[in-house]
Amino acid sequence: MGVPRERQLRAVGRRIGYDAVPAAVRDHVRDRFGAHKVLREHVGGVSPGCATSLATADGGRVFVKAVGQELHERTTEIFRREAELLRRLPDVGYRPRLLDRFEDGGWVALCLQHIDGENPDLTDDRDFDAVADTIRRQTGEMTPPPADVVAESLAETALRWASQWKGITRDPGAYLPVWAAHDAPALTARVLRLPAALQPESLCHFDVRDDNLLLTGAGNPVVLDWGNPRLGPAWTDLVFLAAQRRDAEAAVAWLDTELPDAVRDTVRRSCSRSEHRRHGTPGTDMTPTSLPCEPIAARTPRGFSRSRGCFWIDRSRSVREASPPAERSRRAVMTRHRPDIAHFCVEARCDECAEA
Repeated sequence: MGVPRERQLRAVGRRIGYDAVPAAVRDHVRDRFGAHKVLREHVGGVSPGCATSLATADGGRVFVKAVGQELHERTTEIFRREAELLRRLPDVGYRPRLLDRFEDGGWVALCLQHIDGENPDLTDDRDFDAVADTIRRQTGEMTPPPADVVAESLAETALRWASQWKGITRDPGAYLPVWAAHDAPALTARVLRLPAALQPESLCHFDVRDDNLLLTGAGNPVVLDWGNPRLGPAWTDLVFLAAQRRDAEAAVAWLDTELPDAVRDTVRRSCSRSEHRRHGTPGTDMTPTSLPCEPIAARTPRGFSRSRGCFWIDRSRSVREASPPAERSRRAVMTRHRPDIAHFCVEARCDECAEA
């Protein structure tokens, strides 16, 4: 049983409204698409820029997302990567088209096909199966990777994970639940073996989660936000999709039918790394809010899971209720959302941890 939907938390960017975007960006959008008005300001995601649906005078719709270096420099790089990738990929029904791109004064804006839809409920079998079918189609399209696309390999990313894991092994009890701390040497060996298993056979989205997906009114999934692609195994995006399920046993059983054994290392590392990361990025507005969300990673087979920026541990596993080391400049706070669940928030900024 997962955390009730209305109590779940996700770290999100503090978005700005379209009116706060520099005039040069708004003027370009008007010149390109004509007179328009704001149809909807979107929330969610981790970008601190705007995410705005516009209604044009001719009855059209455009989605605009824009961010400046002063808000978050890395996100401008992500937007540039996404624009370059979408420019090179063919138009398909499960990926929004890039309509225009604009840069000025450190700001990057993407104008994309507007998709009428809502985020799927990936705990619902019908939504999950529809998305899984789309991810399989997408994987087929991207395997082998398009020849003119450049992206980091997942093996390179896994090498960075392995480097981070070395810090965990120095004091595994501070980062991991008891069962995992006891198994730390074996887990470390698996993490170190992982890069060799991640062959660059497919172009992967690498960020498949509910708020990067939409279901149209006809029930057709659309995959959004292509700013962090990786070259990796064809099963990569299915792993990220499975990690969205609330029920660990169901997620693992599904993976067992879909994927090779190597994915268990990816799932376990994906879950564990969340406690090695900050809730937000220092010096930016990428801080958590109490928006309802689904978990971004499922529990591993023995009860360890995370939401974005926070993680959940099954207390029946005798979790060690210890704060991370002081030198990591963050603190762990525990509140009780359910009698059997401890919620650790690494910066104590979310509303549920306000009393801390």
